[in-house]
Amino acid sequence: MKSEVTRTPPPDVAGAVARLGRRIRVERIRRGLTQQDLADRMGVTRFSVMRLENGNPGVSMGMHAGALWALGLLGPLAEIGNPHFDEEGATDPRPVAGAPQERPARSADRRRHEG
Repeated sequence: MKSEVTRTPPPDVAGAVARLGRRIRVERIRRGLTQQDLADRMGVTRFSVMRLENGNPGVSMGMHAGALWALGLLGPLAEIGNPHFDEEGATDPRPVAGAPQERPARSADRRRHEG
């Protein structure tokens, strides 16, 4: 059963999904790949790539990530949702359950004495 967000997404969601699909299409073409080439790299059908590039809101986040990976563009995706870039959430000093905790860097002196 599809959720309301995928059936009739808010305009901001629909716009973001459509822009991402267009950008993936541009990067595929820049690399000289056909939709079938990208589909083969992702392990999906050409029809799935076509739906993704057309901005279909029912296409999964995993499919988008797979396309970015197949094009060598997955790196920036890791920064989406990074709490260090969340200006609104940064004003709330309460810790968030399950959020990754930053570990302090080990000093060079300490590493020399441990080796």
